[in-house]
This record gives sequence, C-alpha cells and structure tokens, in this order.
Amino acid sequence: MSTPRPLVLLAHGTANPAGRETVYAVSRLVARRLPKVDLTVGFVDVCSPGPEVVLPPHPDAVVVPYLLTSGYHVHHDIPEAIARYAPDAVQTPALGLAGQVIDVAARRHRESLPPARAQVDAAVLTGAGSSDPRARQEVLCSASVLAACLALPVRAGFLSGPGPRGAEVVQDLRREGAACVAAISFLLAPGFFHGKAKQIGADVVSAPLGVHAGLADLVVARYRRGCVGPSPSSDASSASDAGRGEGKLSGRY
Repeated sequence: MSTPRPLVLLAHGTANPAGRETVYAVSRLVARRLPKVDLTVGFVDVCSPGPEVVLPPHPDAVVVPYLLTSGYHVHHDIPEAIARYAPDAVQTPALGLAGQVIDVAARRHRESLPPARAQVDAAVLTGAGSSDPRARQEVLCSASVLAACLALPVRAGFLSGPGPRGAEVVQDLRREGAACVAAISFLLAPGFFHGKAKQIGADVVSAPLGVHAGLADLVVARYRRGCVGPSPSSDASSASDAGRGEGKLSGRY
C-alpha cells in the first residue's frame, strides 16, 4: 500500500495565541480522522511557520488553505509558494461556501443569543475584508445563504478594505427599523478582526467559527478530493459547494 500524500494546512496567521491554538485544535481533529496522513500546519502571514518552512519537506503535499474566502493569499501567495517550494503539491479550494461553514456560523449565532435576546430583527455577517472582489462576493453569497437558513435578514459587512463596513450596515439596519441587530462573525479564530467586530455597534456578537467537527470534516473532504487529482478552481468550488454532498446544509444549528 502506497504512503498517503501529506497534508499541509495553511491558515492566515494571527498574533493572538488563542487564534493560533484554534487552528492547531482543528488540525488535531483532522489528524484523528486521517491517522495515517502526515499533517503539518503553517501560516501564510503574521506568524510562523510560513510556507517556506512547511512546504519543502512535503513536495507532493495536498495543500488545504484554511481560509474562509479566496482572496490574495489563495490566488497568489499560496500558488507562488507551491511553485517555489513544493512543485508537485496540489492546492485545494479554500473553505468557501461549504455547508459546514454555514452550519457553524449559524450555530455560533444562536449560541450568542441570551434568553432575553432570543429573537433579533436583522444581522450583519462580518467578514475580515479583502481587496479581491471574488473574496468579497463569497461573503455576500454566504450572507444570502445564512439569511435563508436563519429566516432572518442578513447583510454582509466588512471590517477592512473595500465594500460596506460592518458599522455602516448596522446603522442602515437600525434606520430601517431593526431594534436588535446581531453581528455574525465570519471569522475562523479569535484575533484582531474579532476585536473589530465587537466594535461595530451590534447588540450581540457571535464568537468566531472556532473549533468544530464540521470544519475538520470539511478539511478532510478537501484533502481527499485533492488526492484524487487537480482541484477545481476555488471560485467554481465555492459557487457549487452549497448544492453538493460536502456542502449540503445539515440544518443543525
């Protein structure tokens, strides 16, 4: 039996120790699901180890971007690092619009509501922000899917870069009559951007997606697809995940 291809999980990176530990905790869940696979965690920005460290020992790895959207890191930084340090590696799509992501975001929203705020009038899905319009579009699409799942008006707001800012979206919703506005954090881990999400003026703010079995399952699905052959483009995968097997919404929030 041949040795399975190694898995390199590349997250964004953060200066927040709790944010880094969140990534490692998810990787441990993945390792339990793939006990025979050599799994390595790296970060594309802010902290180490970077791609220049984690890729060379695994030239034929399946590289899974542990990122919610497909922006500059997915389309430029990671492919360039693979070409330089691991030319036989395969890059999978980022997490994107997969059903597991939507499920966990909805769950975190419900968990954030104290009994006195069991019902909210509207929500803003707070994404970190990106200069890449493809990444921003994924957040907009995710807001639409969440709105249908939660039976709640949900609009996208960004914490940096182009596009409507989260605080502006909260103000717009209040002007339109929403008395209680929630912020749903479209973030994988604690860190700088979750701090900013808490400052946009929402009545309640959900935790980041954090550590969840569904996210580990999604990484495993990305890895297994990458082992089969060249991955589809991140854009195509993100657009279709919500309607396919690995992206099917569970309805459990």
